Amino acid sequence: MKGDSDNENIGKHVNAEVRFVKFYQDAAGWLIDMKLTARQYRLLFALLETLEYENFVRVSQKDLAERIGIHVQDVSTGLKVLIDHGILLEGRRNGRNKTYRLNSEVAFKGRELDKVIAFPRAQEEPTPLKLLKSKKKVKPPTQ
Repeated sequence: MKGDSDNENIGKHVNAEVRFVKFYQDAAGWLIDMKLTARQYRLLFALLETLEYENFVRVSQKDLAERIGIHVQDVSTGLKVLIDHGILLEGRRNGRNKTYRLNSEVAFKGRELDKVIAFPRAQEEPTPLKLLKSKKKVKPPTQ
């Protein structure tokens, strides 16, 4: 029967180790409005590829550069742009490497309840993505 063979093929592609991230459709529009460069989009997708539970990202700039085929300095610049836009949040250092956390309005890896626990103030704070959605200007951080 044709249906049985289709089910067998599906089973070959299903893996208990499959990783997934919930990506929000509204975020796609906001990311388009941010007018990131192709390298910055590639960097964002490389970060999504390494995303850990509750949106932690622990990967060296050197590893990111090798993964997407650009210079480490370009990774550093790209990370700064993603941080400035509020897409990526900077965390503590882990040895020589910085840690990051992806803004939970873009995507989330984990259960919805964990999102509320991990980002308790996300519902009330006017983040850059919420400001973009409301059509207000996003001011870059002052240095």
